[in-house]
Amino acid sequence: MAYELCQAAGLMFIRRTSRGEGATVVHESPWQRVCEVEELWRRLLEGTAR
Repeated sequence: MAYELCQAAGLMFIRRTSRGEGATVVHESPWQRVCEVEELWRRLLEGTAR
């Protein structure tokens, strides 16, 4: 599983890519303001995100 912090046009989102069983699955968080996604990214890195 890989996570990416993405930014464009003053907004950010987090992309999660999972690979397995011959398939690649991509999920993206909603595009939100930078401060909101930075908080989510911090919690993800700390292992406390839900």
